[in-house]
Amino acid sequence: MKIPSADYQTKSNSVYQPSALKEDTERIDEQADSLQSEPETEGENSQKISANTDSLKISCSIPEDSTGQLAAMLARAETKIAVLDVSSKATRALNSLKMASTLAEGDDAKKVAQMIRRMEKLISRIHKKQQHLNKEEMLELQKKAAESRKEMEKASKLDDELRGKRTKRRRDERNYAQKELAEDEKNNAQEMFANLASGGASGVPDNIPGASADLPASVDLSSAALSSPAVESISLDVTV
Repeated sequence: MKIPSADYQTKSNSVYQPSALKEDTERIDEQADSLQSEPETEGENSQKISANTDSLKISCSIPEDSTGQLAAMLARAETKIAVLDVSSKATRALNSLKMASTLAEGDDAKKVAQMIRRMEKLISRIHKKQQHLNKEEMLELQKKAAESRKEMEKASKLDDELRGKRTKRRRDERNYAQKELAEDEKNNAQEMFANLASGGASGVPDNIPGASADLPASVDLSSAALSSPAVESISLDVTV
């Protein structure tokens, strides 16, 4: 049975064409709504990025192991394993400082840069100590070999050389550790006074519970420093 072309066109125009136009109209409306909502989405994304950056600044912290503490540990280390332990801690601390430097600004950036330089110098000294321990180990083996061959004079010279190298190395390491510990105490004191000064016009830090904001502005910061607990020093027990 053949369908007349006129009837087919009438049905297609009356049935299919209006639905297609309705779908196209709805699609155009949806695209217009999405275009209008794009500026708001971009604004929300920028706020999210800013919030994430702020959270990174807050979460990024200075490593617990300071240069002075690690230098004291290095001075006490007398085996290769102990030196490797100090090396791993120093490397982790240096990586943390480098991450903090990417987020630090102003005076904080200068402080972190100084801490990075000190930590890099410490790592360099760690490498030198590893070399010194290797040389001392070789001298110890040579001394034992001379003693086994009954070459007592040679063994005595090797023992004197070994003692001299160890004494010089330990003295140098002890002086370096004391210098770095003193630098840590100096920086801690400066940071404490900076926190006291930034606590407000009253001169009292905001983080002290029960502190009154009605105190006079002429509070002597030196008295607060005397009443604060002293920085715990690390004693060095390096026997020669």
